[in-house]
Amino acid sequence: MQTRESLIADWWGTRPKPAWANVWHLWTVLIPRRTITGRLVCGKVWRRHDGRRWIYKRLVQFDDPDL
Repeated sequence: MQTRESLIADWWGTRPKPAWANVWHLWTVLIPRRTITGRLVCGKVWRRHDGRRWIYKRLVQFDDPDL
């Protein structure tokens, strides 16, 4: 059973986020999703959780022989 304080923390979202919450990671999207700017993306994308929802960014790939 949760204490009153933990219930309030859950309600207001004051609990600390997990370590992975603010980290961008590579993800494969099968169903098109909206990016931060509102564009649709599909395939390999960057994704992270902001505490309420998943945020997606387009993956830009390039080949640079100097890197």
